Amino acid sequence: MGLDALILAPQPFYQNRGTPIAIKLLCESLEDTNINIDLLCLLEGEDIPLPKNVKVLRTNYPKFFLNLKPGFSWKKIFINLYLINSAAELINTNKYDVIIAVEEAAIFANFFLGKNVPLVVDMDSDIVEQLLQRFKFLLPFKRLLYSIYGSSFSNSLCTIAVSRELSFKAVQLGALQCYLLEDCGFDVKDNPCTETDSTHYFEGKKVILYTGNLERYQGIDLLLEGFKILIQKGFSDICLVIIGGTPNSISYYRKKSKQLKIDHAVFFLGQKKPEDLPPFFSLADVLVSPRLFGSNTPMKIYTYMAAGKPIVATAIKSHTQVLDEDSAYLVNLDPNSISQGLMDALLKGEESEKKGQNARLRFLSNYSREQFTQRVRTIFNEITLMIKGRND
Repeated sequence: MGLDALILAPQPFYQNRGTPIAIKLLCESLEDTNINIDLLCLLEGEDIPLPKNVKVLRTNYPKFFLNLKPGFSWKKIFINLYLINSAAELINTNKYDVIIAVEEAAIFANFFLGKNVPLVVDMDSDIVEQLLQRFKFLLPFKRLLYSIYGSSFSNSLCTIAVSRELSFKAVQLGALQCYLLEDCGFDVKDNPCTETDSTHYFEGKKVILYTGNLERYQGIDLLLEGFKILIQKGFSDICLVIIGGTPNSISYYRKKSKQLKIDHAVFFLGQKKPEDLPPFFSLADVLVSPRLFGSNTPMKIYTYMAAGKPIVATAIKSHTQVLDEDSAYLVNLDPNSISQGLMDALLKGEESEKKGQNARLRFLSNYSREQFTQRVRTIFNEITLMIKGRND
């Protein structure tokens, strides 16, 4: 039995960040299968090569809604309404066997698209958690928000969650069937390290590397403050290299670095494609993730693990689901703890090397691209059988 699937992705596609990368990997993992995919995404994003069984469709909306940032925003609510309207038009003209709704699109699909087509929830984060973190005035409505959120799980065929914590949450919210599909990392050791125009600035220095977006929940303020303490302790031969971010967020943190008087040792390199990262991972002495909260593991953590370098990460669920004291330096959410973790990673040579090796072995055992592809295909084989059983 073949499967005709509609993926609702309320993200700019394609951009080199979290969920769009995960969607790309999902589509590539289903190449040469009997699953035909219509991928309905947002208006902005780069056109990239995808398998022949994947067709990219873009919903249209006013230009006011362009330049969408990661995380929750009021813009996203209105964009989702346009997305669902486009989805309804597609459903009226095409016969889909399943709708795969990514993130908050599942809520909108549950309320507005009816129950004629089975719904699969692609859970990449806890939407209500994000909402409450950003808008504290909504805390009194937490139970109501989770009730609304939960209805999309209880009315779905199944849920695909990207972390153990999220899979537990999905079941609590009413998911009848939940599959764990942890993300994979890019094995930066698979690619040769070549010189780039940027790397010569760091020669002779110990390099602390951060990759990812620069939204507030990533803890960049904490990282810069911790890095300042490290410099004040006499570490003059170090630099902090930050890859990622929009021009506005880079400008903001450049100003903060200047205010902290560490701008001479902090380098903002902007966004880079995954295939351009190996030279920087090769140069790095320490990899850092100062994220403040979350239930989903950032995709960069898997790539950090693949690099085999010591990792410093905050001791939150996002990290501790895949990292422990054997594979990383886990630190508290304050500048002094960040500073101490970085110092330990830099100075404890044998211990740091062992942690890096343990992290890489864990990556190879659980989070490689090949293992991800196999998990995707197994899950979708089961989804196909479930839909066939409903139709018989």
